[in-house]
Amino acid sequence: MSEPICLSATFWQRQDVFAALRARDIGQIFRLVRQYGGMSQTRIGIAVSLSQGKVSAIMNGSAQVTALEVFERVADGLAMPDLARTALGLAPLSSAAAIPLGIPPRHPPSHLA
Repeated sequence: MSEPICLSATFWQRQDVFAALRARDIGQIFRLVRQYGGMSQTRIGIAVSLSQGKVSAIMNGSAQVTALEVFERVADGLAMPDLARTALGLAPLSSAAAIPLGIPPRHPPSHLA
């Protein structure tokens, strides 16, 4: 796997990106990455460990992502920030990301600390 694709923070804040994340529409996310990030299908595929043909099929709607493992690879390969990961239905990478969502971070019981 190559380096993840790093997109700007403003990319992940776009309304169309957020809507695609909430819908778990990876084809739309890939199309937006191509449109706003200038990434080819091959580059996207390398980043998320999918063939260019599979990326093309997902982008044109003839294939869909349904496996959690693939959603995780997409999130990792696109270097999604925690708020994007949670919008996609995945766990954040940092426990601090739970705070903005109103979910308190988990702490061990005081007798274990």
